[in-house]
Amino acid sequence: MTPIFLHISEFKVVKSILLLMILLFAQNFAQDVNFKHLTSDNGLSQNYISSILQDKKGFMWFGTKDGLNRYDGYSFIVYQHDPFDTTTISANYITTLFEDSRGYIWVGTLNGGLNCYDRNTEIFHHIHYRSIGVENFNTNEIKSIAEDKTGNIWIATRNDGLFKILPNHKNYFAFTYKQYKHEEDNSKSLSSNNTTTLFFDSKAILWVGTENGLNKFDFNSGSFTHFKIQVKNFKASSSQYDKSVSAIYESKNGVFWIGTASGLVKFERGSGSYKLFPHEFEINRYGWGNIIAITEDHRGKLWLATPGELMRFDPSISSYDYFKNDPFNPKSISFSSISSLCTDKTGIVWVGTAGMGINFYDPKANRFSTLLKKKETAS
Repeated sequence: MTPIFLHISEFKVVKSILLLMILLFAQNFAQDVNFKHLTSDNGLSQNYISSILQDKKGFMWFGTKDGLNRYDGYSFIVYQHDPFDTTTISANYITTLFEDSRGYIWVGTLNGGLNCYDRNTEIFHHIHYRSIGVENFNTNEIKSIAEDKTGNIWIATRNDGLFKILPNHKNYFAFTYKQYKHEEDNSKSLSSNNTTTLFFDSKAILWVGTENGLNKFDFNSGSFTHFKIQVKNFKASSSQYDKSVSAIYESKNGVFWIGTASGLVKFERGSGSYKLFPHEFEINRYGWGNIIAITEDHRGKLWLATPGELMRFDPSISSYDYFKNDPFNPKSISFSSISSLCTDKTGIVWVGTAGMGINFYDPKANRFSTLLKKKETAS
């Protein structure tokens, strides 16, 4: 057999073609993930999904701009505000959801304050608290809710800092509260009153994401330690997201991840050092890649909600997959702008969009259909 020799220029062309084929294959593999969809046509009250929660009983809860939705796998029950019934939810625009250790569902709203839902009585208790120096307060936006190991509820707000809600041991719905705000002359105060996300790590330490970096709370002193996450590429235009920490997550193997506008940041809690893993929006369309939610699938891959698209990050190889709506593929993500995420107890990844309802991806179902297809081909 006569050996084939390629000129150096021909070799470069072949190499480029092979590299392009590999990239196309990788992209097609990513987009081969099949999503199922739920929208207002299926009974959802509204198609903007601000938050997703699976409760201890297995029900899925979805916050929208027009009510709270509970899904049992077959149908929706919708909870909406009734101005003539004080036991209903205080506002229809839901911003965040949280289930506490007692099984109560906490519901943050826009311009309606905080609610605590008691499923035994089906009553929404309106939790009243007031910001320092503000007369009528229950009009702010609640961004995140969390619970500490003693049962106190923590509330992050857009412009009024952080609140600690202390339940009364005799009457759970009789609360007292304490507010933490940024103080110009106090370096140990909260770094910004615009708080974005709350996270208790595996050591019960409270981490607070703000528009001005990451904060670590000291329960003994009541003070905050600030960490500036400087990851903006100098080529990108400046924006409101430059210093923002918009999502926090601790993976199953104990790695601490932070969502920023430039990409995922791996943060070392002991030293405060960090490493950025930039995504494709790091420079072009900067801000559209702002990571606002993180969840982890059963394989250890991180799913990321951004305004520009759904992303999936594989920590083992430090690479991203990207998922956008394909109008010619009914199994693609229904809308490219992603607003919320959740992985349920069975491993299904739930994806909330900013206008086209809910998507969900079941890795087991995808794997089964792939195997079935191969079997049919072989026969």
